Amino acid sequence: MNKANTDKLNADFPRIFPDPFHFECSDGWFDLIHKLCADLTDECVKLGLTDTDWPTPAQIKEKYGALNININRSQDSINALIEAAEARSMQTCECCGLPGVERDTNWIRVTCNVCEALLTKRKT
Repeated sequence: MNKANTDKLNADFPRIFPDPFHFECSDGWFDLIHKLCADLTDECVKLGLTDTDWPTPAQIKEKYGALNININRSQDSINALIEAAEARSMQTCECCGLPGVERDTNWIRVTCNVCEALLTKRKT
């Protein structure tokens, strides 16, 4: 993820990202991650969690074409939000954020037709 998007997520959600965090995915999933963090914030407030009890990510990355989020503290309602975001990523272009489909080239990825054409063109 580019620096501007990384900085925005870190700044907008300091309770989720208490230290600068590095995202191991493309920019197309920025909106998906931002919405997830907003939903997590609402859920943590609703649950009355103290700052030390908020979930913080160990890793947020792309794995087998899907968003993969590993956190260190969780509850069922938090896990459900994360699982829903991971499921949405499998239909969201990881490059631009538009609707996409899973492609199994040498690397499994989710892309829209335009981004897939651009990625394929770069390789030739």
